[in-house]
Parts: sequence; structure tokens; C-alpha cells
Amino acid sequence: MPFAWQASQYNARGSFNRWFLVNLSASGWPIAYPSGFSINFEYPDVPLTFPSVSVTHLGGELQSIAQGNHMGGPTPLTGYRQHQLTEVNVWASGQPNNPWVRDLWQLRDMAAYLIQRATGFDLLNIYAATANPSSVGLCRFGPGNSLEDAAAPLEPSPNIHRQRMLVRWYYKTTV
Repeated sequence: MPFAWQASQYNARGSFNRWFLVNLSASGWPIAYPSGFSINFEYPDVPLTFPSVSVTHLGGELQSIAQGNHMGGPTPLTGYRQHQLTEVNVWASGQPNNPWVRDLWQLRDMAAYLIQRATGFDLLNIYAATANPSSVGLCRFGPGNSLEDAAAPLEPSPNIHRQRMLVRWYYKTTV
């Protein structure tokens, strides 16, 4: 029997990536990008193309839920709330005659709108199937303000510009 853990980091991160990719393009591309733009996940070993969006998972931490970490339900389960922090960057090229300010703000607004209007997304069992995974739980945004603009460090090249956002989300995991 192959290894599978429904509440694993692999399933959670893959679920976020799939949700982000499907829903960012579902609202339609801005007029300036009729064929779309690149979306990169987890520091790929390919050069950036501009404009583009990148998603990087920074890790998480466990939080106790209640005394004894009992999650409730008909069958008593022991578990935790797994908090995640994800960085979403939008990138633009500052080459002459390139509207990089427009590129940065349009892509930033698309990503921010997607995250701020959603309450959560399905936790998918990617270990079982990558083509059509089943839902094994629910991931929620928050707690509190789930999206925060964060200062981006200066890039070595003055022709590369980015906007950086941090996204907070969580899911319940059983032990």
C-alpha cells in the first residue's frame, strides 16, 4: 500500500497551489494580457518571465485546539490546527517602454482579490491522485487578516520590480 497522509504538508500545499492556479485564471485575464502570464510555484529552476506571479510556501506551525486537543465529532479525534504562511509575489520588468507599474498593480490586485473574497478551499488528497484528487477536508483563510502586504527586499537588478504579499491560512490535522 502506498504512503498517504491526508493532512500532510504535501497535500495542503498542493491544494493551495491548485486552488490559486485554477481560480486566478478563472476570473479572466486583464486586457493587457490576452494570453495570460506565468504562475510559478516553489522556486522553480527556470528564469522568471515578466509579468509573472510566484507562490512560495514558507512553512507553518501547530496550534493546540482545546484541552487534550480533542477535535470533537461523533468519533473523538486528537489533532491540531496547522497554520501556514505563504508568500505571493508579483513580478514585472522595468525595461524602457514597459508599463511595469501597471503590470505590478494589476497582478497584485488580481491575487489580492482572489484571496480576500475566498473563505477557504478544499484540502485535496494529492497523494492518492494528482489528476483528479478527492477532497479530504477544508482549508480556511485567517485567522484575522489573511492577506498582508509586506516589504520586498531590493532586487540586485534595478530592472526587476515586485510586490510581496503574505497569506495566512490553516487546516485541522489529526494525529
